[in-house]
Amino acid sequence: MGTVQKIILVDDVKSFKPTISRSDVVVYTATSGEEVLDIHQREKVNLILLSRYMPGMDGEQVCKTIKSNNAIKNVAIVMLMGGLKIEDIEKCISSVGADDYIIKPFTPSEFVNKVRQFINIPVRENMRILTKLTVNAKMGTESIMGNTVDISVRGMLLETEKQMDMGTAVKCEFSIPDSPNEIAVNGNIVRKIDGKVPPFKRYGIKFTNLDHKSEMVIEKYVFKQQRQQLRDRVR
Repeated sequence: MGTVQKIILVDDVKSFKPTISRSDVVVYTATSGEEVLDIHQREKVNLILLSRYMPGMDGEQVCKTIKSNNAIKNVAIVMLMGGLKIEDIEKCISSVGADDYIIKPFTPSEFVNKVRQFINIPVRENMRILTKLTVNAKMGTESIMGNTVDISVRGMLLETEKQMDMGTAVKCEFSIPDSPNEIAVNGNIVRKIDGKVPPFKRYGIKFTNLDHKSEMVIEKYVFKQQRQQLRDRVR
């Protein structure tokens, strides 16, 4: 195991903790600027995700305090910013000495990519969760009905009675709960296994043209479901 790396997440992004949970990463959460300082002075963390607005000392004050203290300034600070023009954000970041920023709202993958710029964590495959969504698919002009077994932004495992071959191109249409628009995406069959009950088969479908808006919808759904499943396991 490599060196343990330490991160502080402020309260408004603590829900993102599962996306960076690793055996060699310790994640602390803080609800105020004073708590951020207390944790960092005690633990000497590697990265702080710092909100501009917090109870007590705000993020700008905390950042200035840390970066002006030789004993604790050796830490990367990323400010969580929103509601400002880019030029105003960059002026703010420069004035307080922060290392970078991320603009709210952001997706789990954007969050992880930002964290990975400052600490060494391995790339994790796109989050995939077990879920049953109704899928209307087409193979050429032939219609196919099925349900997802799992889904991520890269593809899905589809269960259906229809027999299909490896490499077959399919068009899938499905809805994500609480999202007003149906998602339509093309894909290729890259995996084929038996279903739990004959004559059902399961097909791994790799998406080939998922647009950015649909990707964000799926990613937010997967992240929400993952958090709920984690909560259910610890009850």
